[in-house]
Formats: sequence, structure tokens, C-alpha cells
Amino acid sequence: MRPGPQIGNRRSTVRLPVLPQVVQFVVVATCLLLAGVLSAQDWQVEGARIYRLQCLSCHGEDGAGGVEYDGPLAGDLTLDQLTQVIQETMPEEEPGTLTDQQAADVAGYVFHSFYSSAARETATGPRVELSRLTAEQYRQSVMDLVDSFIGRASDESSETGLTAEYFAARQPHNQKHRKVERVDAVVDFDFGVETPVEEIEDPRRFAIRWSGSLLAPETGMYKLSIHSPQAVKFWLNGRQPRIDAWVKSEGEDEHSIDMFLVGGRRYPVLLEFSKSKQGVDDSEKQKTLPAVREASIALRWKRPNSVMQVIPERFLSPHQTSVRLVCSTPFPPEDRSYGWVRSASVSREWDQATTVAALQVTASVMERLDRLIAGFDIADEDQALRKFCLEFSRRAFRLPQPNATLDDLVSRAFEQAEDSRQPIKRVLLYTLKSPRFLFREVHEASHAN
Repeated sequence: MRPGPQIGNRRSTVRLPVLPQVVQFVVVATCLLLAGVLSAQDWQVEGARIYRLQCLSCHGEDGAGGVEYDGPLAGDLTLDQLTQVIQETMPEEEPGTLTDQQAADVAGYVFHSFYSSAARETATGPRVELSRLTAEQYRQSVMDLVDSFIGRASDESSETGLTAEYFAARQPHNQKHRKVERVDAVVDFDFGVETPVEEIEDPRRFAIRWSGSLLAPETGMYKLSIHSPQAVKFWLNGRQPRIDAWVKSEGEDEHSIDMFLVGGRRYPVLLEFSKSKQGVDDSEKQKTLPAVREASIALRWKRPNSVMQVIPERFLSPHQTSVRLVCSTPFPPEDRSYGWVRSASVSREWDQATTVAALQVTASVMERLDRLIAGFDIADEDQALRKFCLEFSRRAFRLPQPNATLDDLVSRAFEQAEDSRQPIKRVLLYTLKSPRFLFREVHEASHAN
């Protein structure tokens, strides 16, 4: 049998069995790698020994500086250049007395331990570059903050369309006149001179009510439009109608509004429609019924950077949701010079935008404060407000539990105010402008406090 490859000298030869060529290569490479590691350990040990004997008194421990040289032993020379300098100039009192191997060993130790930039970063840790919240992250964060006190359901829904209720009456409210309840995929109907459903007999008088929620697929300004010659009212993410055309002039068939919406979230929507004579109902006194007029309605939108269209079924849900806090404050454009959003730079414009946004969010929170504190189930209002402030800051700062700093912040705010609700504004503004909220990494330091 042909002998395998030999490793070592003749006196201590190790014979390996015949192995496949790939396996032999791996074995040899591993041995060479281990030999390189041992060599590196040798120069590290020898270089450290020479440094302690010849260099420590002048350059100090880890090259931090000594009596004669108070500056750190650091620079931008390459390893070869540093070796040459040591050979020619070190030790200071007896330059050139080190052998080539000794100079290489001590140069390797100095270079890899504290001289090079890579060694300094290893010793001190890499520089941490803080990343602030982007405009989108800010809007999503403040919405999540408020939602966390309400216990809102998920924005994902497999059901589409809007809940539709059809009434044989002028108003879509009286349940005894409701004839049909169903789910309409979209709101885009041309009834002509007919009734919308066969259960309603009079084509001159009927009402419809669509309710549910609308999903905004992206963040930006939306134009919502209702086209109908009949009376309409429209609510979107609010308790007051955004469009009120219940009483209108002849020929006013198009009604629209502009609204800023945060993408990926659902908003409550309600649309009411009435086909009848508005004002005083004197139909029973009329001897001759008027001609049946045509009726139609379409709910449309224009998404950011898109065109006007009927709102598709996939963006509608028959399930209601509660009103959401939308921060519509304009932020300066994000830095996309690298091909993605970079949020490391902080400009004066960004700082001003966060201030305006904090004022807007605080005002919106104060408007719905009673509902936000209702979940605490605390009879004493002052204690409930204190609890809300503490929890709002804790969640904004991404802390697992309140700490002494937050307790002191809330206590001081309430002690210095006569109005029980005035300190809430102070705590909210402080929280929303704090680096612990605006910069994602700062909360790690908060855990240690």
C-alpha cells in the first residue's frame, strides 16, 4: 500500500492513511492554520515582553503615555512602517540594538494592541451613532402610544366591504323602518328611478347608512370625494361630519375633503344618504305625487400620487374602529442619498417639526383624555391622571417598568400646578421632546437608571 503524506521531520514522522484528495487538503490546511495561530501567539508573547522591558517606562501601559511621552502611542503607519521605525529609532537610548525579529515582534504587539485604529476601536468599543425617529416612525409611534391605552383590535381584517343598512324613511336612524342589512363591496350605485332594494316600495323616499372602517395603504394626503345629487353626510376618523351636504343647493353633486392619514391603519368611516324632500315633509298633503328623480352615489378617493377612483373593496371593512390620533405635522424630507432613509442627522428644521408635532399630539391627547384614563378603573381622578402620565412616559421611553426618574417627574409636575390637568400637558411635552423618545438607542441607558 502506498504511504500517505508525511508531516514533521524524519525522526518523528507521522504517517497518515490514504484519504481522498479533498480530505487530505483539509487536514493539511488545518495544520498550517494552527501553525499560524501558534506563530501569532509567539510574537504576541515575545512582543509584550520586549515592550515591558524596553518601552513601558516611556510610553506607559497599553501605550497610554508615560512620564516622557504623555500622548498615546497611536497613529496611521502600516505595520511594516512601524517595524522600520522601531528598528531605526528604538530603544531611544540604544537605537538599532533590537534584532529584526525582536523589532517585528514588538511592532506587531504595539500595532495590534493599541496603535492601529482597529485596535483602538476594539479597546474602547465602536462609536455609537444615534438614530432618531423618522417622520413615519414618529407618526406610527404616537398612534401606538394612544392606542395602547384603548386596547384597539388589530388593523388586519379578512372581511371586506361596508355594512349597509337600507331604510324606508327619510332618515337612516329609526330601526323600525330598516328593511335590509347587508355588506356592500363598494359604494358605487346608480339607482336610476328604482328603489335600491326590493323590500323598499317607494322610490321617492329611502335612506341608506354605510359604516365600517377604511384602511389607508400609505402615509400622505388623501382626497375623499362623494358624488351624489341627493343629501349626504360623511364621517371619517372623527365624531363630527367631514362633509355635511344634507341640505344643499341644486346642482351641487360633488363634495370632497383633504385628509392626512397614516399608512397601514384603519379609520372609522360612516356615510349617510337620503333620497327625499328635505325640510318639512308635506308629501301627504300633495294631491299629485312628483315625478321620480334619479338617484346615485359614489364614494371615491385620490391616494397620494395617484388618481381619483372608487375606493376598492379591499380597503374597506364592515367592522367599526375608534377614532385614531393622526399627527399631520409636516416634517423635512428624509436623507435618501444612500438609497434608503437615513435618520442620523438632526437639523434645526427637524427639531422645530418635533416641537410642533409634540404640541399637536398633546392637544389631541387632552381632547380624549377621559377615555384614555377610563381603562385604569381608578375612582380618584387625580390618581388616575398621575397614573396616565407615568404610563405614557414609560411606554414612550420603552421602559419595562416605571423608575425613580419618572416618579419624580410626575410628582413635581403635579405639585407645582393648581389645575389638575395642566401638569399633564407638561409631562406630555417633556416626554415627546425627550431624547429617550426621539432617539431609539437612548432608552438602553434609561434601563440602567
